Amino acid sequence: MIRRTQLLTLTLLAAFLVAVPRPAPAEAQAPPSALSGVLPAGGGVGLGVWNGGSLTQLRDAADAKGCALDAAWVTPGGRFVGYVFGAPPVVNAAFLAEYPGPIGAGTPMILVCRVPQPATPAVVGLPGDPADRALERLIYDGLNAERTTRGLSRLAGSGILNTTAIKYAAFHWAKGLPLNHEADGNEPWDRARAEGYPSFNVGEVLAAQQRSDNLTVAQLAPRFVQQWMDSPPHRAIVLGEALDASELGVGCAHGKDREALYFTLFLGMTGRP
Repeated sequence: MIRRTQLLTLTLLAAFLVAVPRPAPAEAQAPPSALSGVLPAGGGVGLGVWNGGSLTQLRDAADAKGCALDAAWVTPGGRFVGYVFGAPPVVNAAFLAEYPGPIGAGTPMILVCRVPQPATPAVVGLPGDPADRALERLIYDGLNAERTTRGLSRLAGSGILNTTAIKYAAFHWAKGLPLNHEADGNEPWDRARAEGYPSFNVGEVLAAQQRSDNLTVAQLAPRFVQQWMDSPPHRAIVLGEALDASELGVGCAHGKDREALYFTLFLGMTGRP
């Protein structure tokens, strides 16, 4: 029996960081609602003063004002640093070095609010067949089960990321091995944005199984999930260690390849809009 498995991984990190000055930190921490200023609920840039607390409290306070916060900018010592929500530590290294703990009271900020996205229309005319869609649903549930058993929140389904993943899985299946995140000449986040995804905060995991025996979708799904859990870089994306994702899209393509073997390719895309 011939059996081959390949894994690749890629995480996107992209951000523009800008900020405004802050005074010396204060010891007292204010409640999450202590954010003054008028923020653009319809998306855009607003000015505010944060009365102290963590980044999570800051995001909650902005949400309470109708602002889905994408980034917070400050200028300690006259230099621009910023925090991009959903990006991994390497993107926010300068900010985290400046603020290893709570942000001090009275800190002025430039806050970037996300532009609301219209509801994703129903996906029609995508490549694949019912077996592909069934495998996608099983793997989506399997990846979320890996998260919830570790006390993490479920990743919401994203129609845009689903569409992106399904189209690229079909494209890549036709090209065959080796696996490549840029088989079409584009980066994963570029494909997602071309479908309408509102941010660059996208991670991608890609896996394939080439076999002489034809497994059912119920047999294949846990094997793909386990492949990613056994691979540290893949697991980091799925579990949010490499990207603080809130959404998940999945795509599958299968059939017999040029070697007359059963070839199944699966792709997962995580993101935070």
